This record gives sequence, structure tokens and C-alpha cells, in this order.
Amino acid sequence: MKKITLYITLFLSTLCLLPSCDKGFEEINTNKTLPIALDPAFLMNNAIINTSVPLETMVFELAIVQQIITPFGGVLGGGNYNQDNKVRNQGNWVRYYQSVLKSLVSVIAETAVTKPGAPDRSNLYHSARIMRAYAAIVLTDSYGDIPYFQAGKGFTENITVPVYDTQESIYKDVLKELEQASAALDATKPRNTSDVLFGGDIPQWKAFGYSLMLRVAMRLSKVDPALAQQSAAKAVTGGVIQANSGSAVIRHTTLYQNAVSGLLNGSEANNYFLAKPFVDFLFLKGDPRLISMSVRYVGAASGPQQTPARANFTPAAQRGMPMGFDNGTIVHKQL
Repeated sequence: MKKITLYITLFLSTLCLLPSCDKGFEEINTNKTLPIALDPAFLMNNAIINTSVPLETMVFELAIVQQIITPFGGVLGGGNYNQDNKVRNQGNWVRYYQSVLKSLVSVIAETAVTKPGAPDRSNLYHSARIMRAYAAIVLTDSYGDIPYFQAGKGFTENITVPVYDTQESIYKDVLKELEQASAALDATKPRNTSDVLFGGDIPQWKAFGYSLMLRVAMRLSKVDPALAQQSAAKAVTGGVIQANSGSAVIRHTTLYQNAVSGLLNGSEANNYFLAKPFVDFLFLKGDPRLISMSVRYVGAASGPQQTPARANFTPAAQRGMPMGFDNGTIVHKQL
């Protein structure tokens, strides 16, 4: 009986103590240094930085459009041989859809309406619309039909299974977004001076938006000439980029390096070549950029032999790598 009495007493004592366990529970388990909100300007910069071309494009994207190819197989195999290299061809999807679009949709949602007492963020809102349009262009050019109208709304609207939209509908909405957003940017209103692309320069943002409109118009020139001509005229009237100083460039440093630049300037540089269709097109059109893009190391049969003494930048001397060949099947002529 004594033991039973003791157990009952301990049990009742424990019940009495239970309510006290909740005292201060939430406060103790709340990380007071963890931010509960994020300035949309930071999300905007994160999206801009992540628009840098992912490394995987060197194997797949650039080979598909026949600009830069590699004659080697294995992990480098892809667009040159029409291989379905899933590890490589998902590069743009992972970068732009899962990161860039997600961040931009959040920025747009946060800045769509100016809250009472809050600073005017309309310029940030419209510049985010321009960046979202750019990301959508990259994605639909790469993969065709993609989730667009519902993309990135898993957190804001709990849409976890977005609908895929046609490329036609995406292009038409992108044109609308670029035209409206570019026109709505206002230099008299507060600027997002922390943005890493233009430092909040409104005329540059406008020119960027209208230049993207011109790009889309060129994409549509074969499938919808009337819309293409109309959009191109609006873009030129609005004012496109006219000089290199106005280019949309993400400046990298030795601490934050561009992965593609590191590849082409590092030990892998000898594994990539300009494609023959690309070189031939630039040469036949008399494109002045060829002399800056291409160099031929005359007489070099291997990477170590590509020395400055052999370098020839003359456009007529350039030789692009033919598509569909690898390092074993290509016939080395006129080295």
C-alpha cells in the first residue's frame, strides 16, 4: 500500500507541474536573431545574380544552337551529338525556374501594392517584372511549354502543381509585361539603388526592357511577322540599348567568379571550340565581332601547342569545328 500511495503522489505531483512546462516555451524556442521578413530588394539581387549563365549550358545549350561545341564525349557529351544528357540539359531549369523565377515572383507580390506608411517600391516592382520576363524567355527558348502564369506561386498562393503554358501564350504575355513595365518606370520616384545590375538607374532599366522587347520581336519574325513588326517599332520608339555602357552586365570579381569564365580561362579551355556554322555565318556576314571572338592557333595539333606565337585573329583564317564529330572522327586538315 505504501508503494501504491507513493506512485499516486508522484503522479499527481507530475500533473501539477505540467502546466508550468509551457511557461516561456515559445520565447525560449524562438530564434531572435533569425529574420522573419526579407527585403524584396535582396531577393531581387539574388535573382539577378543567378541569371548568370549556368555551367551546363557549355555542353548542351550552346551546342544545340551551334555556337560552341566540344569534340569530347562522356560528361561533356550533349548537344553536339543530340544526346539526351539530363544532367546537363537541366541547367537552365534548375537555375531559372527553381531560383530566379521563384525569387522574382516573391518580389512582385511584395511590391505590387504600396502599403500605408511604406516607401514607394513601384520601380522595384516594374524592374522585377522585366527580369521575370527575361527569365521566362530563357526558359521557354530552352524547353518550349513551361509553367509561366502560375510559376513560383507555391509559397505565395500554395500552387504546388502549376499548369504548363504554351510558348505562344508566354511570348505574348512577355511582350505585354515588357511594354507596360518599361513604360511605367519613373525616375521621379524612389529608386532601388542597391540593385547589382544598374544601381537603380531608371533610363538603363527602361532601355533594357525595350531591348528585350526587340529580342522577342526578332524571335517572332517568322511565326507572326505582324506582331513582330509592331513590337519592334514600339521597342525602338521606347528606346533600346545604344552603347556598351548601357549593357545589362553582372560584374564579377575574384571572390565571386563567373563559372563559365573560369571554365574557358582555365584547364578546360582547350576542350571547347566555336562551331563551324557560327564561324561561317559571322564571316559571310562580315560581322566585326568575329575578330574578338575567335582565334586560330595555326599548326597546333594539341592544347599545349596553342601558344601566342601561333595565334591568328584574321577572320578569313578562322576554322569552326564541324557539328556531329568527335575528337576521333574529325579529320585534321589545315591546322
